[in-house]
Amino acid sequence: MNLTLNLSPELEQYLLQSAERRGLSVEEVTLQMLMGCMQNQEQDLIASGAVCEVWSPYNAFDAAQTMLEVLKQSKAQEDE
Repeated sequence: MNLTLNLSPELEQYLLQSAERRGLSVEEVTLQMLMGCMQNQEQDLIASGAVCEVWSPYNAFDAAQTMLEVLKQSKAQEDE
């Protein structure tokens, strides 16, 4: 999937600087930020016990597995 973003020059510069500091591509940093925003919005669903699909871009199966383990651990800690 391709996504075109129309960003302000300030936001574009922020993303470029953030990517450079982290040694990542601007696409990776943007994706991380997007996923962080989605996680914040979905936190209520997770806390309610809703079933959520876990996906990872670019067939990153190890990353998806890690995300599932973190969610399981978080759920276990909440149940204690």
